[in-house]
Amino acid sequence: MYNNCNVCNLKFSIEPGFYQGAAYVSYALQVLNSLIIFNILYWLLDIYWQQIVYYIFGSIVLLTPYIVVLSRTIWLYLFVSSDSKKKQ
Repeated sequence: MYNNCNVCNLKFSIEPGFYQGAAYVSYALQVLNSLIIFNILYWLLDIYWQQIVYYIFGSIVLLTPYIVVLSRTIWLYLFVSSDSKKKQ
């Protein structure tokens, strides 16, 4: 993530430990991702559940960098107002 917003110059590191709560958001997004992949593969394809676990593990490894940034963004939007009228 960037240090500051390009539009409003908001400092993204608000205080030490601010993004610890984003870990819960990241966990929820990874569980949702796993459930979606499991249901798609289990109900649409005829493969064993052990193979589905490998697919889920692979998706977690590949998507973790994107999920981390997304969860931090969601966490930031929960606490910081994003009023577009306050542009400089």
